[in-house]
Amino acid sequence: MIGILASERDPASLAIRDALDTLLDWTTVDDYRRSADGQFAMRTVDELHLHVEHPEDAFPPIDRLLVVSKHAGETGRLLTAHPPGNVASADHGGDPATLPPADPRGLDAIQTTLSEHAPEAYEVGMECTHHGPTAVSVPITFVEIGSDEAAWADDEAARAVARAIAALPEALDAVATDRAIAGFGGGHYVPRFERIQRETDWSVGHVAADWTLDDGEVTPAVIERVVAASDARCAVIDGDRPAVREVLAATDTRVVGETWLRAADGVALDRIDALEDALGSIDDGLLVGDLAATAPDWSVERIPDALLALARSIDRAATDRVLREHCVAVAREADTPTGRVAVGPAGLPIDPLLDIVDREAHVRRADGVVVIERRVFDPEAAHAMGVPEGPTFGRLANGERVTVDDEVIDPDAVHRIETTRIDLMS
Repeated sequence: MIGILASERDPASLAIRDALDTLLDWTTVDDYRRSADGQFAMRTVDELHLHVEHPEDAFPPIDRLLVVSKHAGETGRLLTAHPPGNVASADHGGDPATLPPADPRGLDAIQTTLSEHAPEAYEVGMECTHHGPTAVSVPITFVEIGSDEAAWADDEAARAVARAIAALPEALDAVATDRAIAGFGGGHYVPRFERIQRETDWSVGHVAADWTLDDGEVTPAVIERVVAASDARCAVIDGDRPAVREVLAATDTRVVGETWLRAADGVALDRIDALEDALGSIDDGLLVGDLAATAPDWSVERIPDALLALARSIDRAATDRVLREHCVAVAREADTPTGRVAVGPAGLPIDPLLDIVDREAHVRRADGVVVIERRVFDPEAAHAMGVPEGPTFGRLANGERVTVDDEVIDPDAVHRIETTRIDLMS
């Protein structure tokens, strides 16, 4: 069940509550209301919700809590969401250096539904962790209308937020579990973390922005709490925060970047760990292939060096595309495949690579052996025939007949057949 907390002292909060009243059927139970479908419970308090301690106690057992609220700022019309809490000082409710449980999946889902229902005049954003309440035991998210009195009284915005909340249970089903990150750095608004949440299957919990980390009161315990209260598998640092990195390293919290998150998108994390152990880290160039999420099992094999080199010399982009599409993962150094790959039950992508080679060579395959005959330019033969370096040399290498000192030189005279023999059984 999802709890919804509104405040009599917040005009946007009341507008969203009233919109929810018309959108869902409610039954009054004691001092809260329950939706007819049993998915929501809603309660209105007299005080400002930033200062309400243990708001979950006034509800039946709930899985998560949404606080509907106004947002004040210079941002124009905005629908926004964020977890509450204080990384350092407590200027607006709650206790200092105290963080309640964030709700990464709920924040991810509400961002999606807000984007779907936002009026045209409104942007949808996400903020860092700030303000109270902090004495909360269930995952909590503020959902807000901003950023001035006109927006707080905008019935269209209130209806949009209400519709977004009503759509939340279904949206939650589409959010991956066990894919939460904690964030450090950046401004009050967090476009980098919002982008990660929007474009990958990772969800964002608490974000300790620069202005909170620079407070001077931040301790290693608080940094650890940002991760723990997000139930995060890893952390992302926006900017250079060596002190934060040091604390996270001491707690074995992995710090990753967007490249790693995107590579791991949709792939079981234990598989990512195993692939990195076998072939090197994503940060060092490991390419996670298209089969990583679906192959039932995998093994590490090696593509023959001669075949890989020849295919890449003919069409590098097509070769790399074959590796990505037909492999579970590809070891790389400086973005160049090493030949060591993880493959699924179908094995090495020999045939697709030979198809690339076949564009410029004659390929014969029998009894586990491939013989490749390729016509190649012989620069020494061209020099011997007096062809000077420069455009003429290049035209001859490209197969054009050229004239040097009144002598016509046929390209066949400076090309030879290069034979490569590859034993696929070795």
